[in-house]
Amino acid sequence: MTDVETDSSQTEKRPRPLSPSAVDLKLFCCLVGGSKPFPVVISSSDTVGDLKERVQQKKPNDLKGVDADNLELFLISLPDEGDLTKRVEDKVERIDPLDPTTEIIEIFPDDPPKKTVHIAVKLPDVAIVPTVTTDTKKRKRSDFEEASHLIVRWRSKRIKSELPTIAELATFVDRPLSDEEKIPISAARMSALVTYLGQNWCTSDDIELLFRPSESETPLDKIFAVVADSPPTRGTVNAFISFWDQNVRAILELLLPEGRSDRNSSQHTATKSLYPDYVFLLGNICSFRGEERSPDDTGAHPKSKLRDKLEWVYAPAPYVLGYYTTGPDFTLAAISAPSELGQRPVVYDIARADLRFRRDRIRNICRLINLAGLVRALANLVRPSCAEFVKRERENSTVEIAGRCVIKRYTGLDKHSRVSHLCNIYALLKEMCVPHVDSLFRSYGTTLVLSPRGIPDEPKTERELLEALICVLEALEVLHGAVQPVFHRDIRWANVMRRLDDPEKWFVVDWEDAATPPTTAQPHFNSATHSSRIFVDGHGAEVDIWGVGGLIIHCSLTALDVTPELRDLGRWMQNSTAPSAQEALRKIKDYQSSRR
Repeated sequence: MTDVETDSSQTEKRPRPLSPSAVDLKLFCCLVGGSKPFPVVISSSDTVGDLKERVQQKKPNDLKGVDADNLELFLISLPDEGDLTKRVEDKVERIDPLDPTTEIIEIFPDDPPKKTVHIAVKLPDVAIVPTVTTDTKKRKRSDFEEASHLIVRWRSKRIKSELPTIAELATFVDRPLSDEEKIPISAARMSALVTYLGQNWCTSDDIELLFRPSESETPLDKIFAVVADSPPTRGTVNAFISFWDQNVRAILELLLPEGRSDRNSSQHTATKSLYPDYVFLLGNICSFRGEERSPDDTGAHPKSKLRDKLEWVYAPAPYVLGYYTTGPDFTLAAISAPSELGQRPVVYDIARADLRFRRDRIRNICRLINLAGLVRALANLVRPSCAEFVKRERENSTVEIAGRCVIKRYTGLDKHSRVSHLCNIYALLKEMCVPHVDSLFRSYGTTLVLSPRGIPDEPKTERELLEALICVLEALEVLHGAVQPVFHRDIRWANVMRRLDDPEKWFVVDWEDAATPPTTAQPHFNSATHSSRIFVDGHGAEVDIWGVGGLIIHCSLTALDVTPELRDLGRWMQNSTAPSAQEALRKIKDYQSSRR
């Protein structure tokens, strides 16, 4: 922002008393989904409703046809840096909109912070088909309110008792909508949807699954596009994407505006097979996904891709939802945990639709309306640590969880040397057959694909702590005992993952700082979490053993009840004369045996 002055952190806030002497404030706003903040000048004595009017005046093209009172404003106060679009969307998902009657001075009793985006502006989620009337303005307002109330009813279809079982889902999705949940349209429009010709064959009974006759005319553009538009007859996946998006994505985004859709943008890269074709995320939890194939595609069946690309991390949710489709041949599905450790998840068909036919497109909309609350309820059950398809920015790299793998993309001037170093380290791990470590699944350019994906978890009980310690020490025993030893040098809980397929097993990750002799000092390491030996040349296995002791000490300082004897073992590993991995492993196993 060129017209913003120095950072507010360098200046003292100047509180303004609540007084009749109003002052003008410059607030920076950003449309949800946009990336460019814009300034709006508003009096401190004005209200949020007045601010909506100013925003509309400032952005007449972006907000064309949208009444100011239908805008939602959110106080976000985000620094103007980084990926503003995503950060604004994430913040808006977690907070409530501002009350239109609230005065600006109540929100900003002090000068607004500088170099900051203060307000997010969210447009309404519905678009109305214009209708001819003698009082157009009044009718549009009435239509908008009717459509808004209808969508609120759809969104409030929450699960009122226990989740349906997989066996009950077929009945659950085909529950008839109540009259209050159906779209009111004129008798003329309703009659126009009835046809007995070809693929559009659709009786009045089919129409009444979703619509009801009314004197008012309040259709929703997104819904009518789905009902009216037939799919292409042939073509590639790209020819069908807009059709699939109309029939799934547009409906879900209307029903669950707090969610976020994403498509596989890696269609022509080496990571294509790692991503689902479509995901719908609620709070970064993927409780609904889809796999797609064109009718001309003879590759893997989309149902098998739905199974093979999913790593089960969703407990205690009993299942997650999705679909698979070949052209218009569409099937809603549920995916549950593997029946045995080491097996793949199980995919169950819920309901099939041939989306070439108007009547089936109507049924599919009704099913998604019924499923929306379940998609939300399932996402709420999943632990936040199991977020997927979210890019986390690190210094000179990004990390993304993609199904069964972790994708690391390196940037910066040293990206090629860092990738080369990691490839060499992973080659050594493979050559030495080191247990309980991740591995290099694939590499291309400055991108590494690592497997398996784990759960960033810490032990909850002493038994789990001992299981983790044994896994880490078994890995270090092989690493340190090789002719050319490898030292991890950063053993912390952040770099120890719980396995997804066997929760009793743990493995070591993040080998960027790993080294072979001769080693050099690492002055950038944190002295609170690393051995003092890491700061001098020639260090070795002792820094890793010190880190294992740190795992024990860390748990003793948290809620985990660590016995004095085990805590003493942690301190013993951090002595100046540290034991070998073999000796430390024997001590931990002896302690484990004594506790049984």
